[in-house]
Amino acid sequence: RPRPLPEDIDEWCSAREAEGRRIVLLNANGLIEHDTRMVEAFMRLMESPASTNCAFLAVPHVSRGTPTDVDLALELQRRVGDQARLTAVGRLLAPGEIASLAKRSDLAVTGRMHLTVLSTSVGTPVVTVGYQGKVAGLYELIGTDTMIEGGEPAREGLLALIERAITELPELRAAVAAARPMLLDLARRNVAGIEAAHA
Repeated sequence: RPRPLPEDIDEWCSAREAEGRRIVLLNANGLIEHDTRMVEAFMRLMESPASTNCAFLAVPHVSRGTPTDVDLALELQRRVGDQARLTAVGRLLAPGEIASLAKRSDLAVTGRMHLTVLSTSVGTPVVTVGYQGKVAGLYELIGTDTMIEGGEPAREGLLALIERAITELPELRAAVAAARPMLLDLARRNVAGIEAAHA
């Protein structure tokens, strides 16, 4: 369930919205970064004409491993240097805060299944780097072709996929909106037994 954003993040989003920029969430998964190199794809995205009217918010989703998502988010901020262009959240947010942030964003790009689920649950299109078969079934339900496997496929194709997603945002948002009622119903059914057991 969405929760109010922390003040610093809310102010950054408001400033970018006032400038008429699209907000894009970027999440690099530390677990697959060595083979997939999402940070490098994100750095190339900063130079892409497709991203000219975008502002980027690097968000961590997990703080375990080496490097952690937090490490990668802060690395992006350091390398970009322009906090109006890209700023990083240097801490983990609660799921409700992430849901609110995703709802406020035009696009999310992530290597984490849970961020994909949270974003689609609030109607925001997502580009996902998949691994271990975790999100393939979800994308069959969503009906968009914005998933790419980690490793070599992502190293070679992630940037182009993000660029295409930015140019096709209205169509992607419509597809997610069409799939959202079914996804929410499936989620409710998934926890119905747990809720009944605790009633």
